[in-house]
Amino acid sequence: GNDAASVTPYVTGMADGLSASGVVAAYKFFPSLAASSQNPANGRAVCDRSIEDFRNNEFQVWLSAINAGAKMIQMSNVIYPSIDEDSLPSSLSEKTVTGVLRDELKYTGVIISGPLSDGAVTAYYTPAESAVMALKSGCDMIYASPDPKAAVTGIEEAVGSGVISEE
Repeated sequence: GNDAASVTPYVTGMADGLSASGVVAAYKFFPSLAASSQNPANGRAVCDRSIEDFRNNEFQVWLSAINAGAKMIQMSNVIYPSIDEDSLPSSLSEKTVTGVLRDELKYTGVIISGPLSDGAVTAYYTPAESAVMALKSGCDMIYASPDPKAAVTGIEEAVGSGVISEE
C-alpha cells in the first residue's frame, strides 16, 4: 500500500500470524527502506524526506506495530538528514535509534542493527567501528558484521576503555 491506513493491518496481521505459530516477528526496516530509491546494501543511500513526512506516514505504521506489542525492530542503513544532520546510517545514529525509536515512539523492545555488511556501512567504517557505533546508538544487537571477530574485539575494547557500558 501507499499509506499508513492501508499498510498497518497487513503489518500487524502478519506478526499476529507468526506469533500464533510461536515465531517472534522482527519488524524491519526502521524508519524505512522503501523511502529511498537507493539500496544501502550497495552503498550510501540517502532519503531527503522531512521528519514531518515520516511522522505523518511511516511512523504511524511503526506506532501500530509498537502498540500491538512488537518484540523486535530492525534498523535500516539509509541516511535521513532530516532526522540526523550528521548523515549517519540509521543503525549507527543515536538520534534515530534512541531519539526517535526509543524516546519519541516509546519503543521498549529489542532493536537490531541493519546489516553491518551493507556497503552504506562498510565503505565508511571498519567492522569494529560500526559494531561499537550501533551499540552506542541504542541497538541491542548487531546483525551481519562482515568480520564478527573484529566486531567482538572492537566491542571488548570499547567496554574496556569505557566508551560503551557492559550493560
